[in-house]
Amino acid sequence: DNAGHLWFGTGEGISRYDGKTFKNYSEKDGLCSNMISNLLIDSKGTFWIGTWGGVCTFDYSRFEKFDIPYPEVDTYINPDTKNWVTVIMEDAKGNIWFGRDGYGACKYDGNSMVHFTMKDGLNSNNVQSIVEDKAGNFWFGTRVGEKDNSDPNKRHGSGGLNKYDGKKVTHFPAIKGFSESDVYSIHRDKTNELWFGTRSYGVYKLVNNEFINYAVPLSTMSFLKDKKGNVWLGCAGGLYRIAADGKIMNVTKD
Repeated sequence: DNAGHLWFGTGEGISRYDGKTFKNYSEKDGLCSNMISNLLIDSKGTFWIGTWGGVCTFDYSRFEKFDIPYPEVDTYINPDTKNWVTVIMEDAKGNIWFGRDGYGACKYDGNSMVHFTMKDGLNSNNVQSIVEDKAGNFWFGTRVGEKDNSDPNKRHGSGGLNKYDGKKVTHFPAIKGFSESDVYSIHRDKTNELWFGTRSYGVYKLVNNEFINYAVPLSTMSFLKDKKGNVWLGCAGGLYRIAADGKIMNVTKD
């Protein structure tokens, strides 16, 4: 935050570290849920907290519930994740975007909200990531929410990657992993390159409108590009590195 404190989201609330000691906050202090999914301090200084029980804001002394309406959807809703806020991000114009598991994405301009769901062209209502590129396009990573269905015969549906240019939503059916699959993580690095993690088809980098594939064997959940140009991948089951020369390495404790 602006005071130099570090904030951590955990499965038992949020914690602040001032360089010497930790101060912990939980539902007992008014937090809307102890299961934290994301934190954002926006350009106006508003502290947003996304949880598995919705969104709240924090003025560093008191928590306040921030209600997001539920749009009408025709797809399966998992009652265990219906309030899971998967992403909170701020776009270049200062709008706040919320991704939710089962209810698509929502853009908040400070006064009103606009929802984006399958009815508007998204592959899936289970939005996992939202990233704005340097041209102002929005990229949505989604998952196949039907996999949560208790009936194994109904665990098929859409998911993957979409781009929204402000007017229309684009699909990528020709790219393996970008439809009828899961895209959990999208990353825009400091050089404005976009990276996309898929469930079983590796990692893609967008270069001159072409998707370059890297055969990382595990589902990628997070990205970090270091000063040397290496891209570090937090995967479901391990740590991988894509070196600046494109070589892929599984980083182990040995």
